[in-house]
Amino acid sequence: MSQTSFLASVAHWTQIECKERVLEAIPKLITLYKNAEDLQQTVDILKILCSSFLPHLDISTADTEKEFYSAVMPQASDMFDSAVDNLLAEAGMTESDHLQKTLLTLLTVLMDICECLELCLGHAINKEEERLSSLPHAVSSSVLHVLYCSYTHCSTSDKIYGEQLALVAAPLSTLFKKTHSLQQAFTSLLERPAFCDCSSVNVIEDLTAVCHRLLEISKVVSGMDVRVFASTLKILSNLAVQHAEVLKENLDVAAILSFLCEEIVNTCYHIATLLLQNSQEMSEQSVLLLRQHLKLAVFLLKIVVHFCEIFTNCLSRAAAWLLTLLLSILRFQHEFTLTPDAFIDEIQHHLLVGLKPLLCLLLSDKEFVAQVASVDLVSDSTSVCLLCVTILSLLPASDAKVRDVWMAINDLHGASTSILEILFSSVKHCYMSLVLPVCLHGVTRPGKPPVSVSLYEYTCTNLCGFIACIPSRQFPVLELCLLKHTLSWDAYTACLAIDAWCFVGR
Repeated sequence: MSQTSFLASVAHWTQIECKERVLEAIPKLITLYKNAEDLQQTVDILKILCSSFLPHLDISTADTEKEFYSAVMPQASDMFDSAVDNLLAEAGMTESDHLQKTLLTLLTVLMDICECLELCLGHAINKEEERLSSLPHAVSSSVLHVLYCSYTHCSTSDKIYGEQLALVAAPLSTLFKKTHSLQQAFTSLLERPAFCDCSSVNVIEDLTAVCHRLLEISKVVSGMDVRVFASTLKILSNLAVQHAEVLKENLDVAAILSFLCEEIVNTCYHIATLLLQNSQEMSEQSVLLLRQHLKLAVFLLKIVVHFCEIFTNCLSRAAAWLLTLLLSILRFQHEFTLTPDAFIDEIQHHLLVGLKPLLCLLLSDKEFVAQVASVDLVSDSTSVCLLCVTILSLLPASDAKVRDVWMAINDLHGASTSILEILFSSVKHCYMSLVLPVCLHGVTRPGKPPVSVSLYEYTCTNLCGFIACIPSRQFPVLELCLLKHTLSWDAYTACLAIDAWCFVGR
């Protein structure tokens, strides 16, 4: 029987025939699949393989199953690339009925490939643990490649199709949904312990590659769909944290943290923009959008804190972004005094609450300390001041070595300074915030409601609280700093130093 007639015959087999002749048919179909004449024929063979024969590969055909995945999935990934390349070539053509038909056909190919890969994953998920551990590398690499390429194609569709976007809007939407469905199936596979059995170097390398690829996918879907973005980051976070011990040597933690920080900073910017645009009264739509942004920011911040807890020795390379993140969040303490209290309280309750846990994890990181010492005091002085005050409030409960580091800092340029010096230097540039009615929560006393205080009182109270806890060996640093700033030309800085002297004298 010729290959063409065999293929035509197989297409009409019943499920019983497929089950009985599975071992005979699969090698022939894989050969046809690899040597198919065109893209459409290759996809048709892939659909026959995945829907008619894969379900019948049982425990007795483990080797054939492994060969199936190794042969089918990489070529499916290559086919996806070919279809996308064809779409890119066709999209620039002059609009016509033939063009529309070609574009729809190619998009259908992409959807068919996603469906077939999902069938492969569904078959793998239902297998015994020992079968999962033997799945080839091609499974994860092929699926992740298709996810990345599909999301990228959807995210750049307006540039690709231009005026023709209306012709393909519906199939593109369907492609996005099928891609997300494939991602959910892959997530289910990752949740099976045997699939992520880290007993070999190869599996560890594969897991590291999966995490890095998920990060790339997260960057693509950011801004496309909040739920898909959040679910992708959740997979990445769970996988990295669960296997932290074996991944910490190879996983690019700094890249993950830097991306998360950048996303939170951008989200904070969107929140700030909404608050400024609706300073008097917010529409219902604006309120919903603000809460959506806030929910996303809180979710991302929790991931950042969790990563910092687990990968404590990998934070230095992300120190600059972590500092930017902290300063962005602290802006909500002082920049929106005219905003309705309900929204600011909601932001402070959900977002600022994560500030101290994150700072506690960063206090001992020398690169972070150097970044704080080198921060631009002019452009964001009030946030820097509030950051220094928060650090001062945390240092008394910290290890003695950590306190010593903050009292004798070397910045990025090698100059010596201290957290006290940075605080006073920031106060010099906080004139507007000190003059305007910037109200902050003061020291809370047991049994009494929190009282709002000025920025000056807030800073002075926390500074004196820190001074009360420092050991005598650090008094020379304190006295030199206070003497220097008592003679300052800036009235608020001099006043703060004098008030601190009075506290020391008492």
